[in-house]
Amino acid sequence: VQLQVSDCHGNTSTVTVPVTVLDRRPPTVSTLSPTVYLNANGSASLSATALVNATDACGGLVYSPPSVSFNCFQCNQTVSVTVNVRDANGNDTSVVVPVLVRDTIRPVSTSVPSNITVCRTASQVVYVQPNGTDNCGTVSVNQVAGLPSGSNFPVGVTTNTFNLLDVCGNVTQ
Repeated sequence: VQLQVSDCHGNTSTVTVPVTVLDRRPPTVSTLSPTVYLNANGSASLSATALVNATDACGGLVYSPPSVSFNCFQCNQTVSVTVNVRDANGNDTSVVVPVLVRDTIRPVSTSVPSNITVCRTASQVVYVQPNGTDNCGTVSVNQVAGLPSGSNFPVGVTTNTFNLLDVCGNVTQ
């Protein structure tokens, strides 16, 4: 910047003064608090821009981490993710973002016992329980109606009902 100074006698002097402009203001960052849904493989990911809104007068924003992955071990939990945003001049802002991880995929039955016909009164019936698979691994089988395998079944029709439950709480009947 050039400065010119004059006195009351009309004398002037010009001097060049170096001016350094510094950006010391960090980016402005706000959290979005998203919910992420696990896919058929039991995983999901979100980019940092899906986790936060960030602005800066000087631009050039860099997000760390650029994306975050989630899995079945986190289902039905709120996971705290730290996101750092740095501007072009090295100013940082870090925030913690709560991310709700959800699994809405129900277990799928892979085997169901066939109907069994018994020709005697009060016959003992042995059958194999149904089972299933799920995107998040283990499936629990719970009988909710009917008689367990090995019981003496009465004359007539007995309907057995089972629930398949995954580790995230999804149920298929």
